[in-house]
Amino acid sequence: MNGKVKPRIGFLFHDPGGRLARAVDVGALAAKFSKAKDVAGWEVLADLSSPGGMDSVREGVQTGRFNRLIWVGRFSGEQKKRAESDLAAAGLNRYLHEWCDPEEQGVRAEGGPRDILTQKAAVFLQMALARARLLEPLEPVTIPGADAVLIVGAGTAGLHTAAALVDLG
Repeated sequence: MNGKVKPRIGFLFHDPGGRLARAVDVGALAAKFSKAKDVAGWEVLADLSSPGGMDSVREGVQTGRFNRLIWVGRFSGEQKKRAESDLAAAGLNRYLHEWCDPEEQGVRAEGGPRDILTQKAAVFLQMALARARLLEPLEPVTIPGADAVLIVGAGTAGLHTAAALVDLG
């Protein structure tokens, strides 16, 4: 594979309260995507914030079972950052996470017939899987800074920028 690591993708279905499970057939989605190419597993997570809520995922990353993750469900920005940092400590690059929220795309219990919503969710998950296969780890780049600046132009923007930089020291 041209030196690239073969994707081993974990699907993590997070649905506290069961809102999404009332709208779609989670079992059918799990059966379909568990067999998909490059998918190493499908897990339903009860609650990420509870003690031990991410232990199985962390273990999957540490043992090499997963090298990319697709998170399915509704997540706050804080939950995303916490999951990425927790799993970075386990060895997963923070750029190897794909977030998929079917509810954001109209897949809700009041959105229509369950079989249609399950098909719609499957399309979103298929797209997330395609993207996850292409994810590559990125490393932070440090660029040395300089204490000098050059401002080109003496118009209003240039003069305002120069005054702001003088205030900064």
